[in-house]
Amino acid sequence: MKIQTQIVVQNHNEELADFVSTKHTVILVGNGTKTIRTDSSTKIISAPNIAVIPRNTKFSITNRSDKDSYKAYCIFLDVDDIKDFYQTHLKDEVDFLDTPMVLEEQKELSEALMRLMEGELPDDIAKLRHNELLSWLIHNKVYLSSTPDGINTKVRRIIESSPNKRWLLNDVAKDLAIGASSLRRELHKEGHTFTELLENCRTSYACGLLQSTDYSLERVAQESGFSNTHRFSLKFKKRFGVTPSKFRE
Repeated sequence: MKIQTQIVVQNHNEELADFVSTKHTVILVGNGTKTIRTDSSTKIISAPNIAVIPRNTKFSITNRSDKDSYKAYCIFLDVDDIKDFYQTHLKDEVDFLDTPMVLEEQKELSEALMRLMEGELPDDIAKLRHNELLSWLIHNKVYLSSTPDGINTKVRRIIESSPNKRWLLNDVAKDLAIGASSLRRELHKEGHTFTELLENCRTSYACGLLQSTDYSLERVAQESGFSNTHRFSLKFKKRFGVTPSKFRE
């Protein structure tokens, strides 16, 4: 089974507001500082410390350089892969992480994270290194929830599987085996609309591409599901308060 790990390397000062991921996030700050804010807490992470953010947490971040440089390494861990690992490695009742936390001076955990980021790995090696990272998290008593998703998270995960697809509400409802009107109603109960989730997933995906690739803006727009760069720039700025080109500087 292929591990569904997403990797992003951040190299710039930046601010991102109201970011949400359906995956658990592990961040190693290499240079500079990262500030993570939620409705209930503020965490400041300096190099070489690690932040762990549970999935579906709404947060804002500010990255600041140290001596003209900023760098952070981000791993996004899929809940299904974690569930498979926990079924064989986690036997006791535990308290799952429900708010961002900081781990200081964790040399072995940092090394495990960096090993997972080493280029294109064969599937079996990637799985071993993924599980090594989870093992070090357990060693540090950090447990990541693999409980069932709410409807909005299920929708996000479907869109995230192929963000450049021309998604319609009916398509997603069919994948979830429910009626379109029922899906719209359930999303409304959770305070969301399909259009909002679609745009958030696409702009979040674009954000990762801008940080981790040297793709042109045209290609980033295309890969993220936007019909043209103008529309992409408008939606990106609306979401993050800055244009894609400015974000990348």
